Amino acid sequence: VAHIYVLHALVIVLNLATGKPVGIYFNAIYKSFFAPEQFRGLGYSLPVVYFAWALVIALIYPLCRYWESVKKRKRTWWLSYLQD
Repeated sequence: VAHIYVLHALVIVLNLATGKPVGIYFNAIYKSFFAPEQFRGLGYSLPVVYFAWALVIALIYPLCRYWESVKKRKRTWWLSYLQD
């Protein structure tokens, strides 16, 4: 689930850095259904997308390793219901 928040923050920072609008990324589900034309022209090239993918993997990997160690150290019942 963390990757969704990291990607959302990354796209906002990237759009701020390139001068693209960021307001549409807040409440985007509503706007994507009712005004999809607002998202036209906001994409990035494939190398940028691959770089963002690699960056998100690099950022989330330590968090995943930490979560794995928590699940190994603590054997509480509710942790068994959460995914690895």
